[in-house]
Amino acid sequence: MLEKLQTGEIDVKKFCFSDEAYFTLDGHLNKQNYRYWGRERLEVTVVRSLHPKKFLVWCAISSHGIFGPIFIDGTLI
Repeated sequence: MLEKLQTGEIDVKKFCFSDEAYFTLDGHLNKQNYRYWGRERLEVTVVRSLHPKKFLVWCAISSHGIFGPIFIDGTLI
């Protein structure tokens, strides 16, 4: 890849990186996105709704600049 960048076969100006994240309005964290490490296991019970109200935040970056953040109410599905 680095060799192709140096020879000009790959144009970095054509790359675009994007990511998205869901946020819930009840303060619940998605454990797939966050990891907490500790020496002991904490036993905590958290009451939360089965289908919490959430929104999606999307953003992208390229050589042309930053696009977003774009807020989408609910889910895309």
